[in-house]
Amino acid sequence: MKEFIIQCLDDLESLTGIRQTYYLTTGTDGKRKATVLIQGILEVCKQFSYISEADQQKIIREQMVKDQNYDALNSRTVWKWFNGVKDKYWELAHKPKFENAIPLEPLTPETEKLIRDWQASLLGLNSFHSNMDNFHAEMDKIQSEDEQRLAGIPVKSKSSKYVPDENLVLINQRRMKAARDRGLDKLDLRDLKQFTVEGMVIHCRNLEEAQEMYLEIYS
Repeated sequence: MKEFIIQCLDDLESLTGIRQTYYLTTGTDGKRKATVLIQGILEVCKQFSYISEADQQKIIREQMVKDQNYDALNSRTVWKWFNGVKDKYWELAHKPKFENAIPLEPLTPETEKLIRDWQASLLGLNSFHSNMDNFHAEMDKIQSEDEQRLAGIPVKSKSSKYVPDENLVLINQRRMKAARDRGLDKLDLRDLKQFTVEGMVIHCRNLEEAQEMYLEIYS
């Protein structure tokens, strides 16, 4: 970097007409002043270490021509140039890198069904579906036995009519409605939290919503 700065000072007059090197070399104690000047610029470069050396050189070279408001290439000038673009480079330097990240494969239909079932269980829908599935299965069995009897086919055993728990069905119907009314059935599982209201577990977004749902379901 030091050699680059020296070259910039040598090229400064040709590029911009600023005769900084001339006054350094012809003035008294010019060599010491040049050393201090270069060291000051190098210290500024260290302060902006998250800007790569290649980019620092590019910025200096471009601004030597673009900036119309400086009269010397020194530490203050270079600091101004770097400070003007620091946010972009800081963000790039601290942006998480996932070079070894493995691309995720699309979810299989089976996996998607498991996720839907899990979400439904959190909202209390599975118990309702299971209850109603048992009810329909029992009704199908009863109808089949009735058809056999009408056809004169002996029936070995008669099914006892299955009567679902009316209270459980009602509670689950209310639970489903409360969830659908708030769009909870369409949310990601990560958006739901578990709350206990009067001993009953309710999955929703916040405590206020849980209290409202409790009243709608159990009142």
